Amino acid sequence: MNIVHANGFEQDCAITAYTNGSYTVSGTVDPSDTAQAHANSVGYGYGSRSCSISSGGTFQSPAFTPGGGGSFASGTIQFSFYQAGSFANGVIASVIGASGNAICSVESTGSGSTTTLTLKHHTTTLATTTATIAAAAWVKITIIWAVTGSNIQCSLYLDGSLVGRGSTTNSVTVTTGKYKLQAPGSSTAYFDHLVLANDAGPKNNESMWIQGILGDSDDSAGPWTPQSGSTLFEAVDSPVDGNFAKANTGGTFQLTLQGRRDVDARYTDPEVLGVHVSAVAQGDATLTASELQLNLGVSSSTDTYSMTSSVKIVENTVGSKPGGSTWDFTDIDNLKIGYNAS
Repeated sequence: MNIVHANGFEQDCAITAYTNGSYTVSGTVDPSDTAQAHANSVGYGYGSRSCSISSGGTFQSPAFTPGGGGSFASGTIQFSFYQAGSFANGVIASVIGASGNAICSVESTGSGSTTTLTLKHHTTTLATTTATIAAAAWVKITIIWAVTGSNIQCSLYLDGSLVGRGSTTNSVTVTTGKYKLQAPGSSTAYFDHLVLANDAGPKNNESMWIQGILGDSDDSAGPWTPQSGSTLFEAVDSPVDGNFAKANTGGTFQLTLQGRRDVDARYTDPEVLGVHVSAVAQGDATLTASELQLNLGVSSSTDTYSMTSSVKIVENTVGSKPGGSTWDFTDIDNLKIGYNAS
């Protein structure tokens, strides 16, 4: 899979870090809510947080441009969804193209404790399901689409089973894509384990899970110091606890990360499709650029960001491991993450 973006919503931060990082929000949104989280039972893909959206609220990402000259002519969005109370008619999620219209969307079409779903391309209904989803229960929703010539076909899956498919004339520019999450009911909706890709999805429409991994030791400190305490990894594991890493001159720190067995002794070595790196950061008048660095042996992957005095989230999804090959589950034990300011 060519993963363009992923988020397990385990980054502990306020919503302003996202809005300062070019996300668009309406209503009440908590991107690290501890009230609900979708947990896999086999030792990976669990956490303590999800993204909550109040009734009528929305959470929209910036537009993503696939690397290597790619587009969203084909693509996948998968996420875990939980409606806390009664459903109402309304959009649950959509992928929006460069023209501002939905490449695909899934909508709730009922009310009460269960609902059927409608699959759309822009304003055209492609399928309405006979299958239902229930309130107060997690479900994996996947949409896979492909543009062939002038037509587009979209397919909708619930927990890996096909429940709706249709095709129509494509009316959306697919050079870029962004996702929009919405609460379609009278109470809060929760989203977790979100993956956006510009290809045809996981094999056999399997569920994808995102496992949060924290630093567990300082590899190198450079000019960085913790605001309190003696270690950088403890300073950066939760940016809302009042502790943080800081530097007055340019340079890089690097942390070693938890291994698979540190996360959970039951870890069953799944296929690794990519790694999402995120941090909450703030610049000053001197240091106005930052760089996330993912290191595996002698190879690294970096992404550079322009910084201001506003606290914002910076993130990078790495589909191919440093060095260009596919990830192996043993790579997770050897990863290091770094942050450079200049």
